[in-house]
Amino acid sequence: MPLGPYCVTLPHMYATVALLTPPYASLTYLLPSEFPADFWQPGLRVAVPLGRGERAALRAAVLLRLSPTADIPKGVDCKELGWPLENAPLLSLGLLELAEDLARRQGLYPGHILGHVLPQGLRLARARLRSIKAGQATACSACATASSRSLILHQTKAAVHPCKGMRKRVGVIALL
Repeated sequence: MPLGPYCVTLPHMYATVALLTPPYASLTYLLPSEFPADFWQPGLRVAVPLGRGERAALRAAVLLRLSPTADIPKGVDCKELGWPLENAPLLSLGLLELAEDLARRQGLYPGHILGHVLPQGLRLARARLRSIKAGQATACSACATASSRSLILHQTKAAVHPCKGMRKRVGVIALL
């Protein structure tokens, strides 16, 4: 007899994403556990961390596919995906397949094709993050770590995010 509705989170789910700006690579990221597994769908635009330390940046990418496994060499840690930039996939599966097919034929990455097809505003991950600690706000341009990621970028007016009390205003996300 079932005990009621429950949510099962897989230990690790990986996402292959296509960067929409140079180097246009297809990279593998670990999916964050703060979002339900069925939220992540191919065609969704996401913000991903690229680089290390103070030179790290957030880049816009399109989620190409999900997988429970990834070919990651031993000793290499897989970074976690930042957060979604929309609530629903921007691109259809047919358009993703077309971009991947064209990329194979031209010897390019799918991100190169998608980066030249999408308008400039959709190729960028523009978000200003402000961390409020001890009453002072500090700006952060690459704040996509697991401790600060319990946020989602909505295209709506001021709202309280259900995950860990995040409060967002258009264009500015406050980490409480």
